[in-house]
Amino acid sequence: MAFRAPRYSYVHAARDLGVASITLDGSSADADFPIDNLIDDRAGTLMKFTAPSLGENIEVDLGVGFDTGINRVIVPANHNLTGIRVWQDDNAGFATPSALAAASSETPGTIIDYEFTDSTQRYLRFVISGSSTLWQVPQLVFTKVVTLTTGVALADSVDEKRDNSTTLNQSNGLRPTIQHGPQQRYVEYEYESPLEGADLTAMEALVDSVGTFRPFYIDPASFSTPPETDEPVLAVKFDEMPDSKNTILVPMSGARSKAYRLKLIESLD
Repeated sequence: MAFRAPRYSYVHAARDLGVASITLDGSSADADFPIDNLIDDRAGTLMKFTAPSLGENIEVDLGVGFDTGINRVIVPANHNLTGIRVWQDDNAGFATPSALAAASSETPGTIIDYEFTDSTQRYLRFVISGSSTLWQVPQLVFTKVVTLTTGVALADSVDEKRDNSTTLNQSNGLRPTIQHGPQQRYVEYEYESPLEGADLTAMEALVDSVGTFRPFYIDPASFSTPPETDEPVLAVKFDEMPDSKNTILVPMSGARSKAYRLKLIESLD
């Protein structure tokens, strides 16, 4: 039996840099479906091009002193893409691009999720290919995979579906129910063994980056090979800020350590 511990992807490079970092190499964006929709943290809003095309490119400038190590691209399921690839280059013109993600076929309406070798160059290009179509993209998430070396305690951990409705109890015994949306998966991950060093730094960066208002992605704990068979990437938010407590016994040692409990709810935005 294979096991994959939970992994976290919270960086959203283009969002963190702002809309000025994004360039469309091809036709422009529809005024009613602007570039902003690529980085608004909502899978339900779309960026659309102005006209059907055989292909388009979306380019992201990571900026001067750029952060290396982008190693994943995610596009939520609400797209109509049939083929993609990812390039990097050290100049905006992509005169000498190198491939990060090789050409692949996609199925519209299913999430796109590719991992690749860590990026080392300033410019990233998301290449859309396929027959002439008015392409639509909900989010373009260039991100990083964060894997902790400390194991998560799964025994008795919560992993359930939560209802998304309101029941109105009336005096005559009727109980009409208002359905607000689909059920949401709710997961708790507890790190009983203390997080120290790089693991603690990574967890604190995650919490500081997203708070309770920004969605991010997790690869849930999995027992399959490949792990995506039963646990594909999942968009979540913190249902409430994580519980954390100091676990160090001898403060004079000078090494910080904390235990964490993460409370995660599926994001439907």
